[in-house]
Amino acid sequence: MWFVIAFLASASSAPAPHWARSWSSIRTTAAKVVGVEASFVQRKRMPILATPLVSSGRFSFRAPRHIRWEYRAPVRSLLEMKQGRVRRYLWRGGRFRLDARQRGDAMQVVLTEVSLWLAGRFQASPNFTATLRPEPSPLVILVPKKRALAKFIRRIVLQPDQTAGAIARVTIHEDGGSITEIEFKHCRVTYR
Repeated sequence: MWFVIAFLASASSAPAPHWARSWSSIRTTAAKVVGVEASFVQRKRMPILATPLVSSGRFSFRAPRHIRWEYRAPVRSLLEMKQGRVRRYLWRGGRFRLDARQRGDAMQVVLTEVSLWLAGRFQASPNFTATLRPEPSPLVILVPKKRALAKFIRRIVLQPDQTAGAIARVTIHEDGGSITEIEFKHCRVTYR
């Protein structure tokens, strides 16, 4: 599922991050971030499959609202938001070409949501109710507000990383028992 949620990323087995123990500290930290680059591995587990579907690629963010989500394997594609405008590209003929079949509304909603999360404004979301579980290790848990969205997503769990403003893992629990997990690695965060 391409609508993977991620904001700032790197994986670590370090102690629980202190920057993510309150909404205030999350917002303060997010306000200092101007850029992020990371690689990711996405695993989708479905009850009907014996092994997960695995994808990989690169993620980047530039404040305030430039997001680039590029899948490099097994199929190349690119989802990009620049100043609020979302476009999807497919790799054809040795370069990215605009996907003429793209569904703009769904992509717009998803990346607008991600931009709120990148700003640390989880509670401002019109689509999800956010809960912060600070102990023993901080987690942000997002539950759909709207019945239509809840038909597809049961909850999203974001695991903050030790690196200030970074997320180590995003887990999307979908209807029907499917789970999409995104692990971020090799993160570079640029601060103000």
